[in-house]
Amino acid sequence: MRLFGIGREGEMRKAIKMLNAHIYNYISQKRINMINGEKTFDLLSSYINSTKEHKKTTAPWPHKYNDKFLRDSMLSLFLAGKDSIGSGLVWFFWFVSKTPSVEKKILEELKVLISTKTGKLFEHNEWPWVFDSDDIKGLVYLHAAICESLRLYPPVPHNSKTVLNEAVLPDGSLIKPGMQILISFYSVGRMPWIWGEDCLEFRPERWIDEDGKLNLHENVL
Repeated sequence: MRLFGIGREGEMRKAIKMLNAHIYNYISQKRINMINGEKTFDLLSSYINSTKEHKKTTAPWPHKYNDKFLRDSMLSLFLAGKDSIGSGLVWFFWFVSKTPSVEKKILEELKVLISTKTGKLFEHNEWPWVFDSDDIKGLVYLHAAICESLRLYPPVPHNSKTVLNEAVLPDGSLIKPGMQILISFYSVGRMPWIWGEDCLEFRPERWIDEDGKLNLHENVL
């Protein structure tokens, strides 16, 4: 059916062609609007701005920063990303609302960023707070708070992988083709021998080392 383009494969081919046409048209229109000076605050605009920055440098994978990359990113968000992002943000804002001390530190970090970016002291009546993707890369505490929220309530609580080739796990366990491995991210994020006795507490500081830098490789108890 795939070879001759008939049946379900033929319908799928037509659907993909139509979907690509709509997405590419949207990307093209977004580029035109941005060239004309329209201010937009959406994820696609951020991606497009990022591609401009990458084109100024020698990118190791230049094909990643063209319209195909933008199309794939949008399609991923539409089909899967929106649900996991939505779930992750719900738990993140719930934790922040329940932990005033964390909320205060996040806001202070954002205020410093705004003041640095605008060159003037932050005023509470200034709105909206809009940040470029490059701006937020240095927000250590915000990043740590998001990591902590994902640790306790991961949008994908468990996953499974099927083994194709025989392999040996780091602990020496032998796995053979056809075996299925279940991975529970929810359980791993609540193990006291990994995260300490306060593993059920929302504490972003555990992701920040003594130098005030984000530590994603070794857990800081």
